[in-house]
Amino acid sequence: MRGDAALVLVAHHEAGHATWYATRGLPPAAVRIHPGWFGRGPAGRCVVDGGWVDDPRDAAGGALTGPEAEAAYRRRAGQPWPAALADAYAASGDDIADARGYLAELGDPTAAWAPVRAAARAHVLAHRAAIEAVAAALLRRRRLTGGQVRELVRRHRDAPYGVVRRRPTL
Repeated sequence: MRGDAALVLVAHHEAGHATWYATRGLPPAAVRIHPGWFGRGPAGRCVVDGGWVDDPRDAAGGALTGPEAEAAYRRRAGQPWPAALADAYAASGDDIADARGYLAELGDPTAAWAPVRAAARAHVLAHRAAIEAVAAALLRRRRLTGGQVRELVRRHRDAPYGVVRRRPTL
């Protein structure tokens, strides 16, 4: 995959994480994407303000919204849904391991997996416009503060998919 196309996937992935936390009152301190360095491909990071989420389900859902948002973008770009989902989850090994670790705190991580994954997918469907706006801003700026993410989410909270209210300038 070309570097530009991979960076777009990373932007949507990180936007999924950032919007999950912003809509739950756990705004990210910062979210950033990197085009790659030292021969490595694009990467990103979303850091939650305070560094910790108390509820393991919220933490796991936050981890899974990245691959879910990436899969949704892959699907909109024309990849069949099963392949889009498989590729997004395969590229998100750390997020998957993190989600499983958070759910292990509940005692039965297998039972909690399906509802948390469904919540992450529902979040992506409900907040597509905000995810698109955050991803677009990340592609332009490479880094957003928690305040910028909150503002973009607030501005696009009720927008139907595909309708970006005002160009997401920050």
